Amino acid sequence: MKINYIHSQQISGEGLADSAYNAVKTVASAILKPDLSINQLYPKEQHGILKLPSGKYAYSNYMGPGTRLDIRVPRGDVGLTPIDKESEAHDLRYNLLHKDAKSKEEAMNLARQADNKFNQKIDEFRKNKSEPEINLKQAELIKLKVFLEKNKALHDLSYKFTGPDNEKQESPELDQLYRRELNKLEQQGYGQYERYNPFYYWF
Repeated sequence: MKINYIHSQQISGEGLADSAYNAVKTVASAILKPDLSINQLYPKEQHGILKLPSGKYAYSNYMGPGTRLDIRVPRGDVGLTPIDKESEAHDLRYNLLHKDAKSKEEAMNLARQADNKFNQKIDEFRKNKSEPEINLKQAELIKLKVFLEKNKALHDLSYKFTGPDNEKQESPELDQLYRRELNKLEQQGYGQYERYNPFYYWF
């Protein structure tokens, strides 16, 4: 059963948030000088700039809003770092949940579970020192979103983000591809944490 009213919620200040992001992105790009030969963004992709193991900087394939999963996944784009791979898993969960959920409440619960998995994995990356701090800080913006949701500041932001984008391709074949890709990432440990804490979201 597909939910058709996910985009009904409007978020006050969304345009202001986009403007702030674009300003930060412009400054960060000027300072970090991402290597465009590694990756270039599609229109509306608002991705972070990752420090790679080589020491170079590049726009992420998946970390950040607006990812064109319908292009990147069929093309075989892989995450550039562990955080980018975890971000792909997070994006896939969000894409699939509006197809799997039978109600708004179930969709919100699945969105929170996806955020929970992402946040715990980021903590694990910090503990294991498997990512540079600059990458971790950008990924932790998801935690800010969860905090704002808990305080009802953005009116079900996760639920709004789960809706279909008319500019992106939707098909049963893509759904199957996304599920296979998510299963592969989970088998590699992305979205699976060292020790499950069922109360993580609430504290």
